Amino acid sequence: MKNTKRIDKERSIFIILLFLILDLFFPLRFSRISLKLGDIAKYDVVAPFSFPVLKDRETLEKERTSAALSIAPVLRKVDVSEENKKLLKRISRKYPFLKKPILYVWEKGIVFDKSSLPESKNSQYEIISSRGSSILPINKFFSYNEAVNYIRAKCMERYRDTLICSKVIKEVEPLLQPNLLLDITETQKRREAARNRVPEEIGYVKKGEIIIRSHDIVDEKTLQKLRSLQYAENNLYRIQRFRLFFKAQILLLLLSILLVLLIDELWRNTYPLSKKRNVILLLTFIFLLFFRFVRFIDLVYLFPLAAASMVLSMEGGIPIGIFYSIFLVGVINVYNPLENVYTLPLLISGIYGAVISRRLRSMNELIKIGGFISILTMFFTLGNEILTGTKTLKLIYHIASAFANGGISVVVLVGLLVLFERIFHISTNFTYLELSNLNHPLLRALSIKAPGTYHHSIMVGNLGEAAAEAIGANDVLARVGGYFHDIGKMERPEYFIENQEGSFNPHDGLPPKLSVAILKSHVSEGVELGKKHRLPEPIIKIILEHHGTSLIKPFFEKAKDIYDTVKEDDFRYDGPVPSSKESAIIMLADSVEAAIKSVETSCEDEIRKVVEKIFEIKMKENQLDNAGLSITELKTIMDVFVKRLKAARHKRASYPRVELK
Repeated sequence: MKNTKRIDKERSIFIILLFLILDLFFPLRFSRISLKLGDIAKYDVVAPFSFPVLKDRETLEKERTSAALSIAPVLRKVDVSEENKKLLKRISRKYPFLKKPILYVWEKGIVFDKSSLPESKNSQYEIISSRGSSILPINKFFSYNEAVNYIRAKCMERYRDTLICSKVIKEVEPLLQPNLLLDITETQKRREAARNRVPEEIGYVKKGEIIIRSHDIVDEKTLQKLRSLQYAENNLYRIQRFRLFFKAQILLLLLSILLVLLIDELWRNTYPLSKKRNVILLLTFIFLLFFRFVRFIDLVYLFPLAAASMVLSMEGGIPIGIFYSIFLVGVINVYNPLENVYTLPLLISGIYGAVISRRLRSMNELIKIGGFISILTMFFTLGNEILTGTKTLKLIYHIASAFANGGISVVVLVGLLVLFERIFHISTNFTYLELSNLNHPLLRALSIKAPGTYHHSIMVGNLGEAAAEAIGANDVLARVGGYFHDIGKMERPEYFIENQEGSFNPHDGLPPKLSVAILKSHVSEGVELGKKHRLPEPIIKIILEHHGTSLIKPFFEKAKDIYDTVKEDDFRYDGPVPSSKESAIIMLADSVEAAIKSVETSCEDEIRKVVEKIFEIKMKENQLDNAGLSITELKTIMDVFVKRLKAARHKRASYPRVELK
C-alpha cells in the first residue's frame, strides 16, 4: 500500500514538473485580477462597458444541482414477457393464492436496488410504461428484496412454514426480476437541460458605474463584480487569445499525462524508473529551448527532433521513441496552432530516427543515418513548401536548413549520449557493443577460471541475440547479457557441471541444502562482480533474474530422499523473475542450452521436444509472467532456438583416414 502511494506520488510530481516545463515555453501569458478579497483599492474602478454580474461558481453549482435534482429520474417499465405469463399460470395452478400478489408486484413495478437509483428531490420518480407515465414516490414501487419479502409474507400467511415458503420463493423468484429499468440517457438529458436553464448572472453593471472607490475594501459583492468584469474583458476583447490559452493548458496537461502513462507502461519493469523520468524532463527542457531558438531565427527545419527520438529509442525501445516524437510535435502544434506546416517533415524524421536507431552498431552507421534523415527531411520540406506556395528564395532557405537537420541531429545525439551516460549512467547499444568485446577483463577471467561456463555463455549470448532480433527486442543487450549472465560461477567453477572433468562431482559429498546454497550464490556473486566492474543496470538485471525463482530440482529430489520434511522454497533461486523480454530470453536460452547437452542427437524433433519442455516448465512456474512476452513471441523464440541448436549440433561427414608416413 505504501509502495503504491509512493509510486502515485512520484508520478504526480513528474506530471506536474513536465507540465510546468511545457507551460514555461508557452508563448502567451495573461494578466490576472489584481484585487483580492480584503484588499484596499488604490484607485476608482469604473465599468468601461455594461456587463452582467456572474454568480460565483459555488452558488451557481448549488443552484444547478438543485435544479437537476428537481427532475425526477426516468424509470421505464418493461412489459411482462409471454414466458413469464406462462410461468405465472403454472405457479397459479400450484399456488392459487400467489396470483394476485404477483400481479400486484408487477403492477407496482420492481427495481433491482433502490439505493442505486439517482438521488431525487422528495424521492420522486417518473414511471413510463406503454400506458403512459406517472410521477410516484419511491415507496410506491418495490425493490427486488422488497418484492421477495412481500411474496414470502403472503406465503407465510398461508403455510406458516419457513422451509415450505423458501421452496415456494425459489419457484416464484424468476417472476420477481426487475421490470423497472433506469433510463440513464433520458434522465441525464433532462437534468442537463434543467442545469442549463439556471441563469449565470445575478445582476447587471452599467457602463460608467463605479465598481469600487479608491481606499475602499474589497468585499465579496465587489469581488464578484471585479471577476465578472475580468471575464467580460476576456470574452469581448481577447476571446480568441483566451480560448487558445485555455485550450492549450488542457492539451498540454493531457499530453503530459498521456506521456507519463505510456512511459510507465513501457518502462514498467525497468530500473530505475525515476532516473528515466529525469531524462525525459531534461530532454524536454533542452529540446523546447532549442525549438524556441530555431523559431526565433526562423530556421524551424533545423530542429533536431530525430536526436530526441533516437536517444529514447536506444534506451527504452522503438515505441517510446516514436511516441516522444509525436509528443513533441503535439506540443509544438499547441504552441503554434496556426503555423504547423513544418511539423510533418520533423515528425517523419523523428519516427525514422526512432525506428532505425536500434540498428546502430558503429559511428559510420550513425553518419549514414544522419544522411538519410537529411534527405528525408529535405524532400518532405520541399513538398510542404511547394503546397503552401513559398517564394523561391525562402524555399531554398528552408530546404537548406532541412538538409542540415540530419547533421545537427547526429551532433546533438552524440552530445546527449555523452551527457546522459555521464550524468544518469544510461546505457545504449554503443555501450553494449563495447562490452561485447570478448577481451573484457571479466570474460577473459571467466574463460580461464571456468572455460566450460565461458563456452556455455557464448552460446547463450548467440541464442539470445538471434531470438531477440526475431521478436524485435534489443538483440545487442541480449547477446551481451548472455555473455555475462554466469560470471558469478568463476568464484567456485568446480561446483558447476559444465566445468567438471571426469566423474568427480564435489556435490556428491555435500548435503543438498549446502549444494543449493553454492549454486544460488553464483547469482549474487555475479551481481557483485557486475557492480564492481560497473556493468550497466540492464546487464546486472539479467544476471540477477536469469534463474528467476526456478526450482533446483535434482537437489530437491535428493533432499526428499534424505529428509522427512522438505520446503520447496528452500530449493528455489531467490529471484526476482525476469522483468524484461531480454532477461526472459536469456533465462530460456540458459536452460535450453544446458538441457540440450543431454540429448545425443541432432534430430530436429528431439531438440524441439527438449526446448518445448523447458518452455513449459518456465511457464508453469510463472517465471515469464512479468517479462511482457506474448504467446506468438514465445513461439518465435522457440523456433529460433530449435533452428540454432540443430545447426550447432550438425554432424560433419567422416573422411577417409590418411596414414601419416
